[in-house]
Amino acid sequence: MKKVGVGIIGSGSIADIAHCPSIRQLDNAELVALCDNDQQTLGKMSKKWEPKRTYVNYQDLIKDKEIDVVIIATPNYLHHEQTVAALNEKKHCIVEKPFSCTHDEAWDMVNTAKKNGVMVMTGTNQKFWLQCEIAKKLIEDGFIGEPKMGARPCMRRGGFTMSSSRTPSSGLFPTWRAPARSSTWARTVWTF
Repeated sequence: MKKVGVGIIGSGSIADIAHCPSIRQLDNAELVALCDNDQQTLGKMSKKWEPKRTYVNYQDLIKDKEIDVVIIATPNYLHHEQTVAALNEKKHCIVEKPFSCTHDEAWDMVNTAKKNGVMVMTGTNQKFWLQCEIAKKLIEDGFIGEPKMGARPCMRRGGFTMSSSRTPSSGLFPTWRAPARSSTWARTVWTF
């Protein structure tokens, strides 16, 4: 089976805590390359996650023939430029949030993907979390009525953990909490 080759542009915390561990867990994907213009960060990440190659210039990464999917995990103002460049190299792209800085940039990214026959998406990993799937089912089944407003947890510096006191087997849905010592944002709790 051919593995999907993944390249990550931006070797910061989201690459370290989310993308690299996720790629490692997949049998059908491999981390081909990491790219960062900070060579110290790139060196640390390379030792930890062992990509086949590293790059300091994203333009070199997107030309790599082994890469099928590019993850854009750089500062927001770079998303448009790097995504359009990767899409024009016929690479599928996953772009960290926010997708772009402007409405026009977003549509340019979408239209570039369509023109090149590749896919582009925002990194919406929470879409696949159990509590979100449960909420979606409750809405689809009409159990909670028509939503008028929604909220989602903010994930910054620390992530979320599942409370051990409430598990699916207990008949109650899980509670997800931000760690008490998270930096600049208030604790968020989702209970279904």
